[in-house]
Amino acid sequence: MKFSIVVILVAFCGSALCGPSDWEDNLKQCSEKYKVKREDLHNSLNGKIKESEVTADMKCALLCLGEKDKLIKNGAFQQQNVPEAFANTATKDQIAKITADCNVKGTDDCDTAYKVGLCIVKIQTM
Repeated sequence: MKFSIVVILVAFCGSALCGPSDWEDNLKQCSEKYKVKREDLHNSLNGKIKESEVTADMKCALLCLGEKDKLIKNGAFQQQNVPEAFANTATKDQIAKITADCNVKGTDDCDTAYKVGLCIVKIQTM
């Protein structure tokens, strides 16, 4: 399960859209910007932290990653970028399901990124 969460977070930096060093840089920048631990980001998406306990900073760090990966722009899920972002981390069926099912809205841009992340995790761990 931990591996799949790492894959999801890597997808937020688009394995096809940016290289490993970009991913690490983006994760570091977003984590530091919102003062959250990587482990907390993992735990927020894999259910180890109750949704009611996921902080705004955790959600905004996920938004930061989603924006850097071009999966989220102006608070909206960018469905057209899913195939490229997940080319190396998901099956064609998963990509189709993510594209169709993860266009969700939250109460604000950060919450939207969190909800999109939850949706992606759910699909990739089925």
